[in-house]
Amino acid sequence: MLVEAIDASEKMVAKLRAKPGGAFVVECPVPDRRRHDDGRHLEVLEVTEDSATIEASDFDAATQHSRTQTITFADTGIRLRPHFERYTWPDEPDLMAAAAGLRLAQRYVDWHRQPFGPDSSAHISVYRPA
Repeated sequence: MLVEAIDASEKMVAKLRAKPGGAFVVECPVPDRRRHDDGRHLEVLEVTEDSATIEASDFDAATQHSRTQTITFADTGIRLRPHFERYTWPDEPDLMAAAAGLRLAQRYVDWHRQPFGPDSSAHISVYRPA
């Protein structure tokens, strides 16, 4: 699978180089460091007359894995909605892009091109051929 990913990235960079002004754009969430500090997070998402929804999360900083369970308690029963992901910090896509022959050209917090900063919860990163 790694060979196919490398081959695909090489083809993508070749296409970007062939088209002047071409760019590769990535939209990613930025993990909330406050939620990752102690490895666990519990939050009440919603409380209504007949239900309550909570989110329980477990974070592994070494593997950058996040495991979340959204749990709804209702008079009809309990509903579980699991989610698992490997999260990345903004500098990681930069390193992957550099390995593919791209450089970071711009980074914004949203599609309105608001400035990206230390408290941003997402990023739009624009990469161009190096």
